[in-house]
Formats: sequence, C-alpha cells, structure tokens
Amino acid sequence: MIGPMVSDKYTNVEFGKIEIGKFAQIGAGTVILPKVIIAEGSVIGAMSLVKKNTEKWKIYGGTPIKFLKNREMKIIELSKMVLSED
Repeated sequence: MIGPMVSDKYTNVEFGKIEIGKFAQIGAGTVILPKVIIAEGSVIGAMSLVKKNTEKWKIYGGTPIKFLKNREMKIIELSKMVLSED
C-alpha cells in the first residue's frame, strides 16, 4: 500500500542512488530499482526491470533483466572521432 493517507512506517519505500556509466543505453519504460549501478557501455532493453548491478559492455533485457550478449566497444572510437573533428 502506498498513498498520501498511508503512514511512512507502513509503505516500506527504499531510497538510494542509481549510477549510470558512460555509453550506457536504457530503453523506454525501463524500471531501475534504488542502489543499482548500470555499468559503462551496458544496454538495457525497453520495458525491463533492473534489480541488480550490470557488467561493463553487456546487453540485458527482460523482467527481471537477464544477460543476452556482449556488446562491441566501437562507440568509443566513434566518440573519439566526433570529438576530434574540431
């Protein structure tokens, strides 16, 4: 139960920071629970539920998330090219 008429001692709401690393992508409608770290380069599919930390350069999806496959690191080289075009 949660709402303005329910006392805080009964709602059991947990608070915490969510950290999102560089080059991470999070799909629309994804729910990320408190105290979770989305590692550098991780991809989370749309409509997923993230209850645990992710690993670097991996692709996840589902409710709750499951590892799907490894992600290539080509985006790092692309970002260096774009930033050096000045």
